[in-house]
Amino acid sequence: MEPAVVELVPQDAVHGIMVQHPEIGLSISRVLAGRVRELSELAGDPSLRHVVSRLAAGLLRLAETGSVSVLPTRHVLAAQIGTVREVAARGLRYIERLGAIRLEPARRVTMLDRLQLANIAGNRPSVSACVDRWLRSQQSPIEDVRPFGREFS
Repeated sequence: MEPAVVELVPQDAVHGIMVQHPEIGLSISRVLAGRVRELSELAGDPSLRHVVSRLAAGLLRLAETGSVSVLPTRHVLAAQIGTVREVAARGLRYIERLGAIRLEPARRVTMLDRLQLANIAGNRPSVSACVDRWLRSQQSPIEDVRPFGREFS
């Protein structure tokens, strides 16, 4: 460890400089964004996988397939699964890229594939989830087939 000198600048002074010279504010924002990115990368994939699993389990509790739910704020959601807002948001985007959910404006989420969410969460999927997924995957040439009393969609 090396000795360091720390200067404290009053908040009003920093604000005044940023108002007079917006490029300084942009530079500060870039530096801070870079540091957040570095810290997120330090968390790494192993920790993200655990977060994604907890996130998927939380999403499973929200709603049924095809239904739309309103998520809590990213901050509250992160606290519920034991992480920070940025990692929770990244986890949601990852699950969306997998096709299990669709994120929509106003914190809304549509559950597209509960079986996939269950797999991500590490849960054994229920029989009805397996049947639902199979039914959705079929391209039946027969329009009036109704296994288990359900219609193909």
